[in-house]
Amino acid sequence: MTELDNGKSNSSPKFPPAGGYDNNVRFTVPNYDLFHAQTLRLVKAYFENSPETKNQKKEPVRWLDAGCGTGTLAQKIVEKYPETEIFLADPSPEMIKMAQQKLNEIGKTQIQYLKTKSTQELDFPDNAFDVVTAVLSHHYLSEKDRKTATENCFRMLKPDGIYITFEHTAPVTETGKMLAQQMVADFQTEHGKSETDAENYRQRYGTEYFPITAAQHIDLLKKAGFKTVELFWYSYLDAGFYAVKE
Repeated sequence: MTELDNGKSNSSPKFPPAGGYDNNVRFTVPNYDLFHAQTLRLVKAYFENSPETKNQKKEPVRWLDAGCGTGTLAQKIVEKYPETEIFLADPSPEMIKMAQQKLNEIGKTQIQYLKTKSTQELDFPDNAFDVVTAVLSHHYLSEKDRKTATENCFRMLKPDGIYITFEHTAPVTETGKMLAQQMVADFQTEHGKSETDAENYRQRYGTEYFPITAAQHIDLLKKAGFKTVELFWYSYLDAGFYAVKE
């Protein structure tokens, strides 16, 4: 989860205190906390109702959060699924450290922290996880690395596992891009950012991070091997997608 970094890998934070980083993301990305809430609702719906999981436990056994950031999503996973084994990965050692500090406070032992690796570098065995999540983890990647990261998520999922990703997206028209960027800037200034900060953020679009359209996201997932692929959430410039491995 990496919105305030320099774009050299999945994440590279500039806000050492976890709380300060988390709050800054919330004031930069509209509806950021809903990314996590919708992820948990989707996982619950999938494991309790999906035909693919009818013969399985009603909750995930192993969950990988790639680009885990400060561990905010992991903290919520622990609260919802205290028996689920959670694996956290992030390219930034500072992020992993902040996640450890945050999660050590709640004293849970089912969390495993990985050496700092980007999604495309993770080397778990095939078919290792029931759930893989990547929240704002891949928008700094090149087209080649984004493809590799998505294919690696597919590889690491168990059959009938679910991959959930939230990413910045690209509107399909210049008018759409202009309006969405202005709405984001208005959100940021309404939440205390200066107009200069909002404009600097706007200028990073397409230069430091590289959104693709929702249709391109869906195509990317299908080409990675997923058969069930859906856009399930959209707001401002951000979208949530899920994909099921058969």
